[in-house]
Amino acid sequence: MNIKGDKMMSQQSQHHKKKKIRFTLQAKLTLCIVLLIFLIISLRTTAIAIANRYLENTLFTNLLSAGVAILLGAIGAYIIIVLIIKKPLREFANFSYHLSESDFSHKIVLKSGDEFEELANSFNEMTSKVSNLVQEIQNTAKEVNNQNEIVKTASYEIQLSTEQIASTMQDLASGAEQQSYSAGELSETMNVYVDKVSSATSYSNDITKQTNEVLQMTSKGKELIGRSVSHMSVIEELVKDSVNKVENLDRQTQEISMLVGVIQNIAEQTNLLALNAAIEAARAGEHGKGFSVVASEVRKLAEQVSSSIENITSIVTNVQKDSSEVVVSLKEGYDRVERGTNHIRVTEETFNTINRLVLENVSKIESISNTLFNIENDGKEINNHVLNIVSITQEAAAGIEQTSATTQETSSSLNEVTNKTEGLKNSIENLNGLVNEFKV
Repeated sequence: MNIKGDKMMSQQSQHHKKKKIRFTLQAKLTLCIVLLIFLIISLRTTAIAIANRYLENTLFTNLLSAGVAILLGAIGAYIIIVLIIKKPLREFANFSYHLSESDFSHKIVLKSGDEFEELANSFNEMTSKVSNLVQEIQNTAKEVNNQNEIVKTASYEIQLSTEQIASTMQDLASGAEQQSYSAGELSETMNVYVDKVSSATSYSNDITKQTNEVLQMTSKGKELIGRSVSHMSVIEELVKDSVNKVENLDRQTQEISMLVGVIQNIAEQTNLLALNAAIEAARAGEHGKGFSVVASEVRKLAEQVSSSIENITSIVTNVQKDSSEVVVSLKEGYDRVERGTNHIRVTEETFNTINRLVLENVSKIESISNTLFNIENDGKEINNHVLNIVSITQEAAAGIEQTSATTQETSSSLNEVTNKTEGLKNSIENLNGLVNEFKV
């Protein structure tokens, strides 16, 4: 309220001052005119008196009086113009010349105490405001130019960073695609591996079944040989029967040899699969450590199976050899019955050994079968994890590509901002060129 009142009082004071100044100018003009009229009347009266003294012609006197009045009026008007109007007009003309030269530093110096002084003060105030405005424009233009340079530099640096980010995102996208492809290859390899392990499990089950059959056969052969020892009285029939059975045994041992070869092949394949699995686990890095341990255990089991197969092969070879000897001995005749009986006893002992080894191998084969079954389940689980990795990698690749596209759009926008700053810089330079023409 106080500020508003002071402002109103200031406006009223200025208004009264203006009225006073106008009254002063009016008074000056009125005084000059009155003095001029008084002077004209006085001179006219004097001139008439002089003319009347020397001249009798009234018309001439009137003409002379009018001429003197006109002359005096012109002289008075000239004096009024020179004293009151011409000097202020000269100041205003000089001021206008400086304005035409864009020079706002020139001021009108006029102390006439009338409207001309008021007008001069108004012009001076206007030029001061224009001068301040020009200086403010110059300062603002400099500040805008500085800020524009900062924005331009920042935009350029951000654009470089954005381009580097875009390049990095492209590399990441390529790496993600390669990783997705590698994961897909690993998934296919795991599928093949699981199929092979499943086949090995099936083979192992078949081997277990056949080994049980072999066990039954060896038990039966053991029983038959015992009967041969107990019934030597019927040696001929027993020998003939023994020859047939031993020949049958020879065939069975050959079948065992074939089965042993199959088991050996499976063990080698299992070992090879374990080696491949270890290689794939090494490629998988941190995620394949657990699988690498499983592959190592499978490889150990395969090596143990191979070692056991070598023992079985050796035993089967011995059985085949002994069976051949039994056949030859039986064919030599009854005179070698005692030797044949001894060989039969040896064969019985061999069958006991075979029976024991087969029992052990049945347990090992069942363990291998269970291990292969567990490996199959683990392989399926690993394959599911690999499929999840493939899915996640594909989603990540899509996200990276989208981010790369957004980064490229940002780079384009920053490039446009840089171009705009160049245009703004040119506009500021043009503005500075226009403003610098003014003298303040």
